[in-house]
Amino acid sequence: MKTPAEKALERWENADEKDRQKVLNSIYCGGCMGAAEIADGWTLAIEGIAPVIRGKCKKCGHKVARVLDIC
Repeated sequence: MKTPAEKALERWENADEKDRQKVLNSIYCGGCMGAAEIADGWTLAIEGIAPVIRGKCKKCGHKVARVLDIC
């Protein structure tokens, strides 16, 4: 039986490119104080109970992260 995090990761892997880009283009950046696009070189891993995308803001270089939905 898959965990909720594994199910969310599977949904991410099966999502079309358009939907993935929506997520990657709407990550909150504390440096820009708003939604930002993540730069190339981001990572995706299960951390604790959820998959998390980590990387840097494309505009200012501040570290950013986004938890993928696990519902």
